[in-house]
Amino acid sequence: MNETAPGTKTHETAETIPPAVLLVDPAGNILLANATATEAGALRGRPFAALFDFDVLAEGPEALAAQWDALRIAAHAGQQEIALKAGTNTGLGHRVLLGLSPSDDGTGNWFATLAQARDDDSAANSRDAVALGAAALVIEAGEEGFFDIDFKAGRCLLSPTWKRLLGYSPSELTDDYGTWTRLLHPEDSGAAPDRLVRKGKGAAHRAFSVEFRMRHRLGHWVWLQATGVQLTEEDGVLERACGFMADVSERKEMEESSQAADERMHSLGGESPLGLFDANFETGEFWLSDSLKRMVGYDPAELPSDAETLLGLLPAEDAEGGLPYWLGALGGTASARTSGSGRLRHRDGCWLPVFVGGHRSYSRTRELARFVGYVCESPPAGDGMSAAGQTPAAIVKGALDTLAEGVLATDPRGRIVLSNLAAERLLGRPREEIDGKTVPDVYRLVHGA
Repeated sequence: MNETAPGTKTHETAETIPPAVLLVDPAGNILLANATATEAGALRGRPFAALFDFDVLAEGPEALAAQWDALRIAAHAGQQEIALKAGTNTGLGHRVLLGLSPSDDGTGNWFATLAQARDDDSAANSRDAVALGAAALVIEAGEEGFFDIDFKAGRCLLSPTWKRLLGYSPSELTDDYGTWTRLLHPEDSGAAPDRLVRKGKGAAHRAFSVEFRMRHRLGHWVWLQATGVQLTEEDGVLERACGFMADVSERKEMEESSQAADERMHSLGGESPLGLFDANFETGEFWLSDSLKRMVGYDPAELPSDAETLLGLLPAEDAEGGLPYWLGALGGTASARTSGSGRLRHRDGCWLPVFVGGHRSYSRTRELARFVGYVCESPPAGDGMSAAGQTPAAIVKGALDTLAEGVLATDPRGRIVLSNLAAERLLGRPREEIDGKTVPDVYRLVHGA
């Protein structure tokens, strides 16, 4: 262990102290140290990162593991010498230059050389220590996993957070590209970093962002997003890919749930007794159900699904301020859920009394962004109407029975006055055992703490 590790370079110093050479295992623990390192025997088994001051407040095994990963990341980035603050147990003073390179024997071990820094290296010493400390803090406390894959050198670095995103401890997954491809969903194989290369000539740095699924340790699939940079050589061959990976499962579930809800709403708009519409003022997308078009006397193919169609069905006094104004003022409040009575122009020229309700979404500037609503005909007075402007219970019940979600409606005292088929199925009780009861009587919430 008296020779300098291959692939590293040492710095000429004013004194003739030879560099300290250490062998470090993949987890960052010292295996061997040469005589230059003071108390070399005592260093065996110690965390290599504990030899340095990274200006990071975090302490403990996780912090040391993050600091070791920060050093490996710097080495992967091609930083041959890193100026660091070191303790007296290195035998080289407070400022040292670190050289770090992986061994070529397939063990995953690393060779580290520590040389005494000159006085004019103090600025670099401070800068590198702060930068590595910040990197270690991000690796330890950040929610994104770092990866660095050097295809040319055959090296791969997957940070502990990268592995924890998939439910593994750092020691349970090896740092190799096969780990990535083995856990990747078969349908998302095109998301592998070596398959994202855009063909082109000349060396280039290209940013990429891709979403894909990987298998969790517990067996389920996790949606992830990888963002980073690819480096290609002059001949267009991919040399390297590095970046960060984040868990986006919650967002994907929300997107899929929203898409499923939209699909259900569109399917309900075919033969449903309710007329449905979706007005998205942010994207300019509008949809009117076939049932709404038939309600006003038209064949579905005769009316386009746009804002002008819906606006043209309104009385002049309602249409005067525009569709966003009418929908925003519906019900007289700015609440999300709203309802109210109105009129729509029928094809034969008469006015059709209707009941309109729905859900409003607002932008940050409190402008109406989207309105997802329904329209039902108001029957003649005395035909199932309990009061002016109220929707007949039979119509509401029929509409709610088409939903896949369970719905319970209560009076101001909390007694259930309406339940749909899905709620009856999920609660395992017939309607007779639900209506008239309070919600806690039929749907008990148990606190597990």
